[in-house]
Amino acid sequence: MPQAIPSYVNSIGKIETDISNDLSRKYGKKNTLNIICLGKILDNGTVFYVLEKNEINSDIKNLPKSQKGIPFVYLDLKSNNQKLYPNYHELQFLIDGKYKSLMEFTLSKNNNDYYTIDIDYVFKSLNGWKGFEFTTFYMPFKNKHEAERLISKINRRPSWKGIYGARSLRRIVKDCEDLNIDLYMVCANTLKKVGSKLDLTGNCYVFKLSIEQINKLEKGQPPTNGILCSFKKFIEVVENGFK
Repeated sequence: MPQAIPSYVNSIGKIETDISNDLSRKYGKKNTLNIICLGKILDNGTVFYVLEKNEINSDIKNLPKSQKGIPFVYLDLKSNNQKLYPNYHELQFLIDGKYKSLMEFTLSKNNNDYYTIDIDYVFKSLNGWKGFEFTTFYMPFKNKHEAERLISKINRRPSWKGIYGARSLRRIVKDCEDLNIDLYMVCANTLKKVGSKLDLTGNCYVFKLSIEQINKLEKGQPPTNGILCSFKKFIEVVENGFK
């Protein structure tokens, strides 16, 4: 079965300029990236880590290393001269001019083999490789208790429904283990219920992302050992990790 067409807002990864610019400024463009995990549906596992040309993948020099030997590829489908490097024979069909993005291919009727998931933001700091998934809530995180109450309801979102639950998030955790990326979930507020403009003066709730945390969230329970901080401080919290 091809990847299902999403029926909910922001189901396809969106890079927030405020975040990508801050990461590039603090860690350098060569150390900041967005990774698409391209997996085989039948094999149920990632076969390529794709760096698609976008706002954050502009000048990458450093990459995490796959313990499983899964290769990285760079993909540019937006330019007239489409590029795939290295040009793996298995993926040559992507640069025939039919698609403007990897997501366009995975959602097309021509795809019966692959699925894609994003590791939203990845960066290399003095503390090693760090990564975080980013999601938003329109009701404000007035305090830690309220943030945890709201986040415990994340299992009501369409992406968490179905017989497999939050399968994509579990895959991200496993891929980050392969890449030795210290992974977190960052929950932030939007300014209004309608629209996705971030509240840059609001709070964020940050917690370590693991299979155990996902299991708790699927049951409607809040995550454990989370930290409430200002939006301006959340990258610093991710960098330093939880002692």
